[in-house]
Amino acid sequence: HPTQGRARAYHGSAAGLSLLPNWELTEQDVFDNEGEWPDAFGWAVTPAGETNGDRFGGVLISASSPGGGSTAPGRVYLYQGSIGGLSQRATRIYESGQSNSDFGYAIASLGDLDRDNLADAVVGARLYTNPETSEGAVFAYSSIEECG
Repeated sequence: HPTQGRARAYHGSAAGLSLLPNWELTEQDVFDNEGEWPDAFGWAVTPAGETNGDRFGGVLISASSPGGGSTAPGRVYLYQGSIGGLSQRATRIYESGQSNSDFGYAIASLGDLDRDNLADAVVGARLYTNPETSEGAVFAYSSIEECG
């Protein structure tokens, strides 16, 4: 696949970061777990913060499908953290539903803006059309684990 991407996490300690990743996913892993191919997996990555009340932070990883002739809508995957590390399967998958929008081109955790003790996030879709062609859009998600 021409845009084979991957995401890795390295655990830190008082001695520094580990030399080898403690967690890794490739586009093939996501395809095997979710059943659809994620173009440009790992395009953007951000800590998700506390998303489900278990006191472990997760991570948001995008597959924005930038260019290459792809018409995929772009997705953002939420991987939950636990005492054993990050999950191998996405807890939640977000998408704009619009092809060629580059949904997930930029992602950011906002902390807890609405004070419900769960993290909030924004996702950018730089080529989203509504109504102007490729005008772009930002999607805000309150309590990212709970949002549908």
